[in-house]
Amino acid sequence: MRIESLGFQKPGYVHKYYTDAHVHTGKLHTDEYLRGAKYELENIFNDCIQITSKNQNQLWNASDIIVSDADCLNILDGKPSADEFNGNKRLLEKFNLISSGKNIEHYIPSEIDRKVRPLAVCETGYGNAGEIERLFKLYSDKFFGLKFHPEIFRMSVTDNYDVYLPYMKIAQKYKKPSLFHSDNKNSPFSSPSRMYEFAKRLKKDGINTPVIMGHMGMGSKSDNYAGLQILIDSVKNRDANLYADTAWVDEDVLIEALKRLKNETKDGLNRIVFGTDAPLGKRGENHRPSYIGRIQRIQAKIRNDIQLAPYAEEIIEKLFSKNAAKLFNIKQVALKRGKNKLLVAASALSAAVAGTTAGVIKKSAASNAGSSIYLVG
Repeated sequence: MRIESLGFQKPGYVHKYYTDAHVHTGKLHTDEYLRGAKYELENIFNDCIQITSKNQNQLWNASDIIVSDADCLNILDGKPSADEFNGNKRLLEKFNLISSGKNIEHYIPSEIDRKVRPLAVCETGYGNAGEIERLFKLYSDKFFGLKFHPEIFRMSVTDNYDVYLPYMKIAQKYKKPSLFHSDNKNSPFSSPSRMYEFAKRLKKDGINTPVIMGHMGMGSKSDNYAGLQILIDSVKNRDANLYADTAWVDEDVLIEALKRLKNETKDGLNRIVFGTDAPLGKRGENHRPSYIGRIQRIQAKIRNDIQLAPYAEEIIEKLFSKNAAKLFNIKQVALKRGKNKLLVAASALSAAVAGTTAGVIKKSAASNAGSSIYLVG
């Protein structure tokens, strides 16, 4: 990928390709995060993601979207509204990654279908790790990790370690990372300190699968800073395979995090990935400019920071792309720039050569999960 020249950049400049490592789809029936019950996330999800491929300046594009389904997070009548096997399987069907039983011989994938990288939601305390095992036996190549929400399921990662352990063994077996919602520093379920203790205990038990602190301690700046310190300690001590994402993280804290990870650790910049919690990040109101604006502001702040500017492109590429590709085992596919067309170096996309007439892609080929696309040359 061509490296742009260093120097101070206007907020409108954006690195071309990125991964959003924390996205939701489906319906969330609780009003814990949203105003009103049965809030439909689908339209906002489509809106805020599809805009990434239609920016008038063609400066940026989402290459991969790490998605979990909110349908599996709804507790109705004392139990989740969708069980672990069928709820997660429906996520694959929704994005045409497996057949939904409809009589479709040929399928031209949508912009979103080609980019979705699903996570399997684990319903700790209600579900059974055996259902995730059954799901992975059939579709392990379609899933890129596991998703946990200790706050919604009221299941402490430390006090209920034995409940999580069977799931984490499956994550280890199938070499999948696990994304956890992490909450404020006083949370009895998933505070940064509890997440650290959980990850340390896993490592002692021989389970080295990555544990991602979604939100890096959700809440105030103080909570984000607590999460940052935990992340730094884990990297320095090398006693836990702990990561963090940027969903809801204060932007000033994020810039401070990048500086401290660079200055205080050897490889700490590899432990943080970009994520938004879309479409929850703005609670559905005016989400499109909020989504784009956050990416623009973060990248501009990195380029304009005195300490980070000399390394800005390397840091941006790690934060927005490379770290997630490695963490979620996303195979990167290079598109070589031709004079009149793009030569696609991937058999799964061989029928979709830019500049040719529209072809028909068989569903089995279009469903080749895990091909991240970026320009080189």
